[in-house]
Amino acid sequence: MAIKILENKKFLQQCLDIAEVMFIALDRNGIVTLANKKAAEILEVPLVEIVGYNWFEKFIPDSEQKEIQSVFQKILAEKLQNVEYYESNVVTGSGEVKTIAWHNSVLYEQEGQISGILGSGEDITDQKQLSSELIRNELHLHKIFDILPIGLWIADENGKLLISNPAGVKIWGAEPHVGIEEYGIFKAYRLPSHEEILPEDWALAHTIKEGITVENELLEIEAFDGRKKLILNYTAPVIDDNGRVMGAIIVNQDVTEEKQLEQNLAESEERFQLAMQATKDGLFDWNLITNEIYYSAGWKSMLGYSDDEIKNEFSEWERLTRLFNLSN
Repeated sequence: MAIKILENKKFLQQCLDIAEVMFIALDRNGIVTLANKKAAEILEVPLVEIVGYNWFEKFIPDSEQKEIQSVFQKILAEKLQNVEYYESNVVTGSGEVKTIAWHNSVLYEQEGQISGILGSGEDITDQKQLSSELIRNELHLHKIFDILPIGLWIADENGKLLISNPAGVKIWGAEPHVGIEEYGIFKAYRLPSHEEILPEDWALAHTIKEGITVENELLEIEAFDGRKKLILNYTAPVIDDNGRVMGAIIVNQDVTEEKQLEQNLAESEERFQLAMQATKDGLFDWNLITNEIYYSAGWKSMLGYSDDEIKNEFSEWERLTRLFNLSN
Protein backbone atom coordinates (compact mmCIF):
# COMPACT_ATOMS: atom_id res chain seq x y z
CA MET A 1 0.00 0.00 0.00
CA ALA A 2 2.80 2.41 0.90
CA ILE A 3 4.58 1.60 -2.34
CA LYS A 4 1.39 2.32 -4.30
CA ILE A 5 0.97 5.67 -2.57
CA LEU A 6 4.56 6.58 -3.35
CA GLU A 7 4.10 5.53 -6.96
CA ASN A 8 0.94 7.64 -7.26
CA LYS A 9 2.72 10.64 -5.77
CA LYS A 10 5.63 10.15 -8.16
CA PHE A 11 3.21 9.91 -11.09
CA LEU A 12 1.44 13.09 -9.94
CA GLN A 13 4.77 14.92 -9.71
CA GLN A 14 5.68 13.83 -13.25
CA CYS A 15 2.35 15.14 -14.54
CA LEU A 16 2.82 18.47 -12.82
CA ASP A 17 6.41 18.83 -14.02
CA ILE A 18 5.42 18.80 -17.69
CA ALA A 19 2.84 21.57 -17.19
CA GLU A 20 3.57 25.05 -18.55
CA VAL A 21 2.19 26.71 -15.42
CA MET A 22 3.49 26.63 -11.86
CA PHE A 23 1.71 24.46 -9.28
CA ILE A 24 1.89 25.16 -5.56
CA ALA A 25 0.02 23.30 -2.81
CA LEU A 26 -0.20 24.80 0.68
CA ASP A 27 -1.32 23.16 3.91
CA ARG A 28 -3.32 24.99 6.57
CA ASN A 29 -0.16 26.55 7.97
CA GLY A 30 0.91 27.96 4.62
CA ILE A 31 3.68 25.40 4.20
CA VAL A 32 4.38 24.33 0.62
CA THR A 33 3.62 20.61 0.31
CA LEU A 34 3.97 20.32 -3.46
CA ALA A 35 5.59 22.29 -6.28
CA ASN A 36 6.54 21.54 -9.87
CA LYS A 37 9.50 22.39 -12.11
CA LYS A 38 7.74 25.43 -13.58
CA ALA A 39 7.39 26.83 -10.05
CA ALA A 40 11.13 26.43 -9.55
CA GLU A 41 11.75 28.14 -12.89
CA ILE A 42 9.49 31.11 -12.15
CA LEU A 43 10.65 31.48 -8.54
CA GLU A 44 14.28 31.01 -9.62
CA VAL A 45 15.08 28.54 -6.82
CA PRO A 46 15.41 24.73 -6.79
CA LEU A 47 12.43 22.64 -5.68
CA VAL A 48 14.16 21.70 -2.44
CA GLU A 49 14.04 25.39 -1.48
CA ILE A 50 10.30 25.56 -2.10
CA VAL A 51 8.71 22.45 -0.65
CA GLY A 52 8.64 22.51 3.15
CA TYR A 53 8.97 26.31 3.41
CA ASN A 54 6.36 28.83 4.52
CA TRP A 55 5.00 30.31 1.29
CA PHE A 56 4.07 33.68 2.69
CA GLU A 57 7.29 34.32 4.56
CA LYS A 58 9.62 33.25 1.76
CA PHE A 59 7.89 34.23 -1.48
CA ILE A 60 5.40 37.04 -0.76
CA PRO A 61 6.67 40.67 -0.57
CA ASP A 62 6.73 42.00 2.99
CA SER A 63 4.27 44.76 2.14
CA GLU A 64 1.69 42.24 0.89
CA GLN A 65 2.08 39.37 3.37
CA LYS A 66 -0.62 40.58 5.75
CA GLU A 67 -3.21 40.96 2.99
CA ILE A 68 -2.45 37.61 1.32
CA GLN A 69 -2.44 35.72 4.63
CA SER A 70 -5.77 37.32 5.51
CA VAL A 71 -7.29 36.02 2.28
CA PHE A 72 -5.79 32.57 2.95
CA GLN A 73 -7.28 32.43 6.45
CA LYS A 74 -10.73 33.43 5.14
CA ILE A 75 -10.55 30.57 2.65
CA LEU A 76 -9.67 28.08 5.39
CA ALA A 77 -12.56 29.38 7.51
CA GLU A 78 -14.87 29.09 4.47
CA LYS A 79 -15.65 32.80 4.69
CA LEU A 80 -14.51 33.45 1.15
CA GLN A 81 -16.20 31.55 -1.65
CA ASN A 82 -14.79 33.03 -4.84
CA VAL A 83 -11.17 31.88 -4.77
CA GLU A 84 -10.84 30.52 -8.30
CA TYR A 85 -8.88 33.50 -9.67
CA TYR A 86 -6.47 35.75 -7.84
CA GLU A 87 -3.50 37.94 -8.76
CA SER A 88 -0.60 38.49 -6.42
CA ASN A 89 3.09 39.30 -6.45
CA VAL A 90 5.91 36.92 -5.57
CA VAL A 91 9.57 37.53 -4.79
CA THR A 92 12.00 35.31 -6.70
CA GLY A 93 15.34 33.98 -5.56
CA SER A 94 17.07 36.86 -7.38
CA GLY A 95 14.91 39.42 -5.59
CA GLU A 96 12.77 40.22 -8.65
CA VAL A 97 9.07 40.81 -8.05
CA LYS A 98 6.77 38.99 -10.46
CA THR A 99 3.01 39.13 -10.86
CA ILE A 100 1.26 35.75 -10.89
CA ALA A 101 -2.29 35.02 -12.02
CA TRP A 102 -3.55 32.17 -9.85
CA HIS A 103 -6.32 29.67 -10.50
CA ASN A 104 -7.03 28.08 -7.13
CA SER A 105 -8.77 24.99 -5.87
CA VAL A 106 -9.57 24.17 -2.26
CA LEU A 107 -8.23 20.83 -0.95
CA TYR A 108 -10.33 18.76 1.47
CA GLU A 109 -9.55 15.96 3.91
CA GLN A 110 -11.69 12.82 4.01
CA GLU A 111 -13.72 14.32 6.86
CA GLY A 112 -14.65 17.25 4.62
CA GLN A 113 -12.44 19.77 6.38
CA ILE A 114 -10.36 22.14 4.27
CA SER A 115 -6.77 20.97 4.36
CA GLY A 116 -5.19 23.58 2.12
CA ILE A 117 -5.12 25.10 -1.36
CA LEU A 118 -3.77 23.97 -4.72
CA GLY A 119 -2.97 26.82 -7.08
CA SER A 120 -1.82 26.93 -10.67
CA GLY A 121 -0.04 30.16 -11.48
CA GLU A 122 0.97 31.94 -14.68
CA ASP A 123 3.62 34.64 -14.81
CA ILE A 124 1.86 37.73 -16.21
CA THR A 125 4.54 40.25 -15.26
CA ASP A 126 5.26 41.25 -18.86
CA GLN A 127 1.56 41.49 -19.73
CA LYS A 128 0.89 43.69 -16.71
CA GLN A 129 3.81 45.94 -17.61
CA LEU A 130 2.61 46.24 -21.21
CA SER A 131 -0.89 46.92 -19.97
CA SER A 132 0.36 49.67 -17.66
CA GLU A 133 2.39 51.23 -20.46
CA LEU A 134 -0.61 51.05 -22.77
CA ILE A 135 -2.79 52.78 -20.20
CA ARG A 136 -0.16 55.50 -19.72
CA ASN A 137 0.12 55.99 -23.48
CA GLU A 138 -3.65 56.20 -23.83
CA LEU A 139 -3.81 58.79 -21.06
CA HIS A 140 -1.10 60.83 -22.80
CA LEU A 141 -2.95 60.60 -26.12
CA HIS A 142 -6.21 61.64 -24.50
CA LYS A 143 -4.46 64.62 -22.93
CA ILE A 144 -2.94 65.65 -26.26
CA PHE A 145 -6.31 65.10 -27.96
CA ASP A 146 -8.01 67.38 -25.44
CA ILE A 147 -5.51 70.27 -25.46
CA LEU A 148 -4.84 70.48 -29.22
CA PRO A 149 -5.69 74.00 -30.41
CA ILE A 150 -7.05 72.61 -33.69
CA GLY A 151 -10.24 70.64 -34.22
CA LEU A 152 -9.71 66.90 -34.47
CA TRP A 153 -12.37 64.37 -35.45
CA ILE A 154 -12.23 60.58 -35.78
CA ALA A 155 -14.47 58.57 -38.11
CA ASP A 156 -14.96 54.82 -38.50
CA GLU A 157 -14.64 52.75 -41.69
CA ASN A 158 -18.15 53.78 -42.77
CA GLY A 159 -17.44 57.47 -42.32
CA LYS A 160 -19.46 57.83 -39.13
CA LEU A 161 -18.07 60.53 -36.86
CA LEU A 162 -17.22 58.94 -33.52
CA ILE A 163 -15.59 61.65 -31.44
CA SER A 164 -14.18 65.15 -31.54
CA ASN A 165 -11.86 67.07 -29.26
CA PRO A 166 -12.97 70.27 -27.47
CA ALA A 167 -11.45 72.49 -30.17
CA GLY A 168 -13.46 70.69 -32.87
CA VAL A 169 -16.68 71.08 -30.90
CA LYS A 170 -15.90 74.77 -30.38
CA ILE A 171 -15.41 75.33 -34.12
CA TRP A 172 -18.69 73.71 -35.14
CA GLY A 173 -20.70 74.44 -31.99
CA ALA A 174 -21.77 70.77 -31.67
CA GLU A 175 -20.50 67.19 -31.89
CA PRO A 176 -22.89 65.30 -34.19
CA HIS A 177 -22.16 61.57 -34.52
CA VAL A 178 -23.45 61.10 -38.05
CA GLY A 179 -22.58 59.01 -41.09
CA ILE A 180 -22.03 59.94 -44.74
CA GLU A 181 -25.76 59.91 -45.51
CA GLU A 182 -26.28 62.64 -42.89
CA TYR A 183 -23.38 64.95 -43.76
CA GLY A 184 -26.00 67.39 -45.07
CA ILE A 185 -26.38 68.79 -41.55
CA PHE A 186 -22.97 70.42 -42.05
CA LYS A 187 -23.27 73.64 -44.08
CA ALA A 188 -20.11 74.77 -45.85
CA TYR A 189 -18.90 76.45 -49.04
CA ARG A 190 -15.62 76.02 -50.86
CA LEU A 191 -13.60 79.15 -51.39
CA PRO A 192 -13.03 81.10 -53.52
CA SER A 193 -15.80 79.59 -55.70
CA HIS A 194 -18.33 79.70 -52.83
CA GLU A 195 -19.73 76.40 -54.11
CA GLU A 196 -21.91 74.66 -51.49
CA ILE A 197 -20.62 71.22 -50.47
CA LEU A 198 -23.11 68.40 -51.00
CA PRO A 199 -23.27 65.56 -48.44
CA GLU A 200 -21.55 63.04 -50.75
CA ASP A 201 -18.92 65.57 -51.83
CA TRP A 202 -17.35 66.25 -48.45
CA ALA A 203 -13.62 65.55 -48.30
CA LEU A 204 -14.29 62.92 -45.62
CA ALA A 205 -16.67 61.05 -47.92
CA HIS A 206 -13.98 60.88 -50.63
CA THR A 207 -11.38 59.80 -48.06
CA ILE A 208 -13.55 56.91 -46.84
CA LYS A 209 -14.63 55.77 -50.31
CA GLU A 210 -11.41 56.39 -52.24
CA GLY A 211 -8.72 56.39 -49.56
CA ILE A 212 -7.42 59.82 -50.58
CA THR A 213 -5.91 62.57 -48.44
CA VAL A 214 -7.25 66.11 -48.71
CA GLU A 215 -5.19 69.07 -47.47
CA ASN A 216 -5.62 72.84 -47.08
CA GLU A 217 -9.24 72.93 -48.25
CA LEU A 218 -10.44 76.46 -47.48
CA LEU A 219 -14.11 76.47 -46.43
CA GLU A 220 -16.63 78.95 -45.17
CA ILE A 221 -18.84 77.13 -42.69
CA GLU A 222 -22.08 77.86 -40.91
CA ALA A 223 -21.56 76.51 -37.38
CA PHE A 224 -24.46 74.99 -35.47
CA ASP A 225 -24.59 78.08 -33.26
CA GLY A 226 -25.26 80.21 -36.35
CA ARG A 227 -21.82 81.80 -36.67
CA LYS A 228 -19.91 81.86 -39.95
CA LYS A 229 -16.26 80.89 -39.89
CA LEU A 230 -13.38 80.19 -42.23
CA ILE A 231 -11.56 76.91 -41.71
CA LEU A 232 -8.86 74.86 -43.35
CA ASN A 233 -10.08 71.29 -43.73
CA TYR A 234 -7.81 68.21 -43.80
CA THR A 235 -8.77 64.53 -44.04
CA ALA A 236 -6.55 61.44 -44.08
CA PRO A 237 -7.42 57.73 -44.17
CA VAL A 238 -6.32 55.23 -41.53
CA ILE A 239 -5.15 52.14 -43.43
CA ASP A 240 -4.73 48.62 -42.02
CA ASP A 241 -1.99 46.15 -43.00
CA ASN A 242 -4.08 44.91 -45.92
CA GLY A 243 -4.52 48.37 -47.40
CA ARG A 244 -8.16 48.62 -46.31
CA VAL A 245 -9.55 51.93 -45.04
CA MET A 246 -10.46 51.31 -41.41
CA GLY A 247 -11.30 54.90 -40.54
CA ALA A 248 -10.25 58.50 -41.02
CA ILE A 249 -8.89 61.50 -39.17
CA ILE A 250 -10.27 64.97 -39.84
CA VAL A 251 -8.52 68.18 -38.84
CA ASN A 252 -10.19 71.60 -38.85
CA GLN A 253 -8.17 74.77 -38.30
CA ASP A 254 -10.13 77.95 -37.60
CA VAL A 255 -8.48 80.70 -39.68
CA THR A 256 -11.28 83.25 -39.44
CA GLU A 257 -9.18 85.86 -37.63
CA GLU A 258 -6.10 85.28 -39.80
CA LYS A 259 -8.09 85.67 -43.02
CA GLN A 260 -9.80 88.78 -41.65
CA LEU A 261 -6.41 90.30 -40.83
CA GLU A 262 -5.15 89.46 -44.32
CA GLN A 263 -8.22 91.11 -45.85
CA ASN A 264 -7.84 94.18 -43.64
CA LEU A 265 -4.17 94.43 -44.57
CA ALA A 266 -4.97 94.13 -48.29
CA GLU A 267 -7.65 96.81 -48.01
CA SER A 268 -5.29 99.07 -46.08
CA GLU A 269 -2.59 98.55 -48.71
CA GLU A 270 -5.10 99.35 -51.44
CA ARG A 271 -6.19 102.58 -49.69
CA PHE A 272 -2.56 103.55 -49.21
CA GLN A 273 -1.79 103.03 -52.88
CA LEU A 274 -4.84 105.06 -53.94
CA ALA A 275 -3.80 107.86 -51.59
CA MET A 276 -0.28 107.84 -53.02
CA GLN A 277 -1.61 107.98 -56.54
CA ALA A 278 -3.95 110.86 -55.71
CA THR A 279 -1.38 113.12 -54.05
CA LYS A 280 1.26 115.09 -55.93
CA ASP A 281 3.54 115.19 -52.92
CA GLY A 282 6.74 113.23 -52.98
CA LEU A 283 6.69 110.66 -50.17
CA PHE A 284 8.95 107.83 -49.17
CA ASP A 285 8.84 105.36 -46.26
CA TRP A 286 12.05 103.82 -44.92
CA ASN A 287 12.07 100.98 -42.35
CA LEU A 288 15.34 101.43 -40.49
CA ILE A 289 15.16 97.93 -39.00
CA THR A 290 14.54 95.92 -42.18
CA ASN A 291 16.02 98.55 -44.55
CA GLU A 292 12.88 98.23 -46.70
CA ILE A 293 11.93 101.44 -48.48
CA TYR A 294 8.97 102.72 -50.48
CA TYR A 295 9.05 105.65 -52.97
CA SER A 296 5.74 107.13 -54.07
CA ALA A 297 5.01 107.78 -57.72
CA GLY A 298 4.90 111.53 -56.90
CA TRP A 299 8.40 111.36 -55.40
CA LYS A 300 9.75 109.64 -58.51
CA SER A 301 7.95 112.14 -60.75
CA MET A 302 9.55 115.09 -58.92
CA LEU A 303 12.95 113.65 -59.89
CA GLY A 304 11.85 113.25 -63.50
CA TYR A 305 11.28 109.49 -63.44
CA SER A 306 8.25 107.35 -64.18
CA ASP A 307 6.99 104.94 -61.54
CA ASP A 308 8.62 101.87 -63.11
CA GLU A 309 12.06 103.50 -63.54
CA ILE A 310 12.94 103.47 -59.84
CA LYS A 311 12.72 100.32 -57.74
CA ASN A 312 11.60 100.37 -54.12
CA GLU A 313 15.13 99.64 -52.87
CA PHE A 314 17.57 101.61 -50.76
CA SER A 315 20.24 101.13 -53.41
CA GLU A 316 18.22 103.45 -55.69
CA TRP A 317 18.64 106.25 -53.17
CA GLU A 318 22.39 105.70 -53.17
CA ARG A 319 22.46 105.60 -56.98
CA LEU A 320 20.46 108.80 -57.34
CA THR A 321 22.59 110.57 -54.72
CA ARG A 322 25.79 109.72 -56.62
CA LEU A 323 24.26 110.97 -59.87
CA PHE A 324 23.27 114.22 -58.15
CA ASN A 325 26.80 114.71 -56.76
CA LEU A 326 28.39 114.00 -60.14
CA SER A 327 26.12 116.49 -61.84
CA ASN A 328 27.23 119.15 -59.42
